[in-house]
Amino acid sequence: GLLGGNLTLSAGSWDGLAKSNINLLSYLDALAVRTGVAAGQYDAVLKSNATVGQLLNAGIDALNKDGSVDGAIAVLQGLIGASANVSSLTLQLGQVLGVQTGTPAAGLNASLQAFQLIQGIVQLANSHSAIFASVPITVPGIASASLKLKIIEPAQISAIGNPVLAKLNPDGPNRIYVQTAQVRTVLSIDLPILSTISDLLNAVTNLLAPVTGILNSVLSLNLQALVGNILCLGCTQTGLVLIPENPVHATINLNVGAASAKVTDVDCTASANTTLTVANTTSVAEIKIGQVAASAESTLLSPGSTTAFTPIPLLDIQTRKCTTILGLTGCDPWSPYSRTGIAANTSIATTVSSYTYRNPPNINQQPIYHSVSGSDIVSSLNTTLSGLQLQTYQYSSTATNHFGALIGTATQLVQTAVSAAQAVVKNLLSPLLDPIVNLLLNTLGIQLAQADIGARLTCSSGVELVY
Repeated sequence: GLLGGNLTLSAGSWDGLAKSNINLLSYLDALAVRTGVAAGQYDAVLKSNATVGQLLNAGIDALNKDGSVDGAIAVLQGLIGASANVSSLTLQLGQVLGVQTGTPAAGLNASLQAFQLIQGIVQLANSHSAIFASVPITVPGIASASLKLKIIEPAQISAIGNPVLAKLNPDGPNRIYVQTAQVRTVLSIDLPILSTISDLLNAVTNLLAPVTGILNSVLSLNLQALVGNILCLGCTQTGLVLIPENPVHATINLNVGAASAKVTDVDCTASANTTLTVANTTSVAEIKIGQVAASAESTLLSPGSTTAFTPIPLLDIQTRKCTTILGLTGCDPWSPYSRTGIAANTSIATTVSSYTYRNPPNINQQPIYHSVSGSDIVSSLNTTLSGLQLQTYQYSSTATNHFGALIGTATQLVQTAVSAAQAVVKNLLSPLLDPIVNLLLNTLGIQLAQADIGARLTCSSGVELVY
């Protein structure tokens, strides 16, 4: 989907890709042939423009040369045949594979997991394209749900270079740095069952009881007494509508910041006791919950999006003008005045740490991994939805009366009722939305503030970090 196409492959094919390795030298040589770069000019290969098709075909060439698990080549062939952006989109391999300028061939004689390399290329292509992935999701009890996903900044899947140079200036031109992809996602959900849940209705009714009392007391709006008046010209009535929209449409915007790692120190003075120190950062993730018009949801995938969220509606306050003469009452149609709903805007802070690998394996061996992560961000939306807020807003700021403003003030005063309604909403939404978030994070391979960072070191030729 990230390449603008649909692909159906067997589990065995994907398993073959995950279990296959590509020798970096073989891949660079194959790409050089595909792009017309002279053999051995690896810096030029990394900086040369190549289409997505050339990058994927070079992977097929390298797998054919080095050997692969059954099914791996079929995945690449399927990607090439099913994707809209294969021939038109031009990329540079160096945008996902960091190699210090002048790194000798011996330092490039390392294997990469084929799946990681192809995933990096696909994410890079998506970040350069206007296309986003759209995935339908089926969850019991939900009328419909869909996921839109866009890579804002692609992953750096591997970095190779001289750690001594990187140590001198970890953020300079010789840095050895890797990062996961920065991802924006939009979950669009229709929840028809909210209008039938008695607990939610009871919570909202309890919430409104003191509010209605305030209105009747302050404005003398005893509706039964009002109808019985002999004369009432231009009197205003209020009405309450629970769950004004059915189905309830909810939008979840999940923005995942990249986790990153960079080499900050190395010690090769004793061959039997080498060390490599890496600084790790897990970046901010944001979750917003509310409503966005379906036609505008895709704008949330753009960097710097200012698309506004409105709360998911729980209650509408309506008003109408009535006239009573001699016991006969005539009223205008009801018109909406204010709405109370739920919304969330939760951010997770950045976490910074450092880790020292002791005696990491040689660069031509499998790397040793260290896992870094922030706090347990989305183990359950029951916790994440602690940021849910009940909000009241007016449909029109130029309305002639002030019922909406009074409702808002009263709602804010009744904190106990607000807390009760929040608890009910969290308990209802969490079991509905948890499966979707779990699908997003696990099935699609997106992890919040978490990365597995692998390292290997050859003191004579360089170091590599891989995800």
